[in-house]
Amino acid sequence: MDGHIEELPGEGDKETIKRVRKRHKCVVCGEDADCCITYLFEYARLNPASKAYGHDDCSWCSDAEEYACFKHEMEVRRCPPEGTTWCSSFPGDRFPNRLLHWETVK
Repeated sequence: MDGHIEELPGEGDKETIKRVRKRHKCVVCGEDADCCITYLFEYARLNPASKAYGHDDCSWCSDAEEYACFKHEMEVRRCPPEGTTWCSSFPGDRFPNRLLHWETVK
């Protein structure tokens, strides 16, 4: 015997994975989100860890994102994750792609 294993258990198995786009949920109430709220690290333009580092227009940059329904938008906007400040809000009626994410389903 030359030490070569002809076929390993499970070798050649197939698996189908489907991805479905779903809407993010509001971080406060869990309902469908209507707005994507973005945040940047403090002193983002001077902070090498920030995606806005060295940029003049950083309104499209994001170091963190939260999602909210219209009812809770201002509450979420006013409570940024620690070490960040509010950058932009993207309403779903104008930027629907910002409210969607891919979920994997087997």
